[in-house]
Amino acid sequence: MDHGKLSQALISAELTALFQAASGSNLNWSSTAADEAKRKLKAILFQEQNGRCAYCRRMISDEPGHVEIDHILPKGAHGDAGLWHSNDTGCRRATSGYPQFTFVAHNLALTCKRCNNKKGTYDSRSDRSLPAGNVYIFDEKYYDWVHIYTHNYYDHIQIIDGLIYQIVNSSSGGEAVISVCKLDEIAAVEKSSAELKVKNATSVAIAIGLLLSQVELAGWQFVTDAVSAKFPNISSEEIEEEIEKYRSLFK
Repeated sequence: MDHGKLSQALISAELTALFQAASGSNLNWSSTAADEAKRKLKAILFQEQNGRCAYCRRMISDEPGHVEIDHILPKGAHGDAGLWHSNDTGCRRATSGYPQFTFVAHNLALTCKRCNNKKGTYDSRSDRSLPAGNVYIFDEKYYDWVHIYTHNYYDHIQIIDGLIYQIVNSSSGGEAVISVCKLDEIAAVEKSSAELKVKNATSVAIAIGLLLSQVELAGWQFVTDAVSAKFPNISSEEIEEEIEKYRSLFK
């Protein structure tokens, strides 16, 4: 997925049948009877998304509280019914919902908790004035969003230094994801995370070790800056020398 969208074919007939059984039994999403289907889907998406959130593309941990399954089209009604059919960006958190797609596997994406919470009930169907119907649509123009099965992520969003998100080719879908999931705040989030990690570090080496998990996302300069901020009385040359020892492990 790092270089494009997911294949629709990765959702097997067996998995589809499991979700259909849950839907046919009129179960709600939180029902434990659907746990097997959700567990299998989560395993597939975790592998196919390379362990990354569908929206911010940061690494996610396969642990409760860190990773969530997002309904791309929200499953339930929310907000003022008078706004449900509006296509104004500011009205899109009000939605009639799409209960018919609650257990449609292609409507489900693996995300980090932060992005799922920020997205909430945002309704990304391009033209909400038209009825949705009961057949799930894969036409890329149907969504004003970056849908993991219909859009190539990097055709819409560019990530610079792992922290800065920019719209590609004036993509309205890319703009929606960046705005709704507040990806412009990621740099500050990662900086705060780094500061917290090194808060009690007693040496440069320990601080660097604590920040290694952020190297792939943010790069070595980010680590250098965070360690330098923690140890302002240690020369940049000394810090860089210590970082070089770790850098060699990533080559």
